[in-house]
Amino acid sequence: MKISEGFSLVELLISFAIITIFIFGTAQLLLYSLAIKSSCTSNMSAAGISRTKLEYFKSLPYDSPELDPGERSETILISGKKDAYLIRWNILEPSLHLKRIEIECRPAEHPLKQTHIILYLSQKLGF
Repeated sequence: MKISEGFSLVELLISFAIITIFIFGTAQLLLYSLAIKSSCTSNMSAAGISRTKLEYFKSLPYDSPELDPGERSETILISGKKDAYLIRWNILEPSLHLKRIEIECRPAEHPLKQTHIILYLSQKLGF
């Protein structure tokens, strides 16, 4: 009777094929997760910039010239990174004692990834 020792060539090829499939699947999943992380980081930065601008507008007196109706924009460079963000805001006065401020922020290189915030300021209520 012949006793078999070790693995045959077919068994080795099948095991290498299975391991290769798992490695490539894991690598593809890793690359996809890195792309999603980059996108989330960009969105979070845009939301942070928008929030900072919103807080700035809330700190101004209601009659401030910076809150006069009109559309304005600004480009913001984040220090330590090469990212640039375009922030635009439009101030409207739908009534005598009410201002509507629309803030839109997006990465300069991705025009479709926008963060949009709307703030209402009331002169009678004080906020």
